[in-house]
Amino acid sequence: MYGWGIQATQGLLKLLEDAGLRARVARTEDVRAASPSTVVLAPVQSVGSVTRRGLRARLLLAGRAREEAQAWALGARGFLSGPLRADLLSQAVREQVSTRSTELRRAG
Repeated sequence: MYGWGIQATQGLLKLLEDAGLRARVARTEDVRAASPSTVVLAPVQSVGSVTRRGLRARLLLAGRAREEAQAWALGARGFLSGPLRADLLSQAVREQVSTRSTELRRAG
């Protein structure tokens, strides 16, 4: 998880943990160094400067419907439209963790 506020981070970590998914908070350096098998869950507005240098991680981006095109342009592998629903979030993370394809997904 990258780029969320404190309360959102705590809530998302609990939600993912309750769904049986392991997650941790990433720093900018962690995101830049992440491998292609790493899933990075972030809001669209938080990743612009990080993606300029190129990323290998699987970006699962969240935002408003009007930010969807920007998410794909930033290299997202998946997009979640707010407000985030627990079931769609956990499903999207599971899909990104389990898939090895370059398939793009939209949820929400």
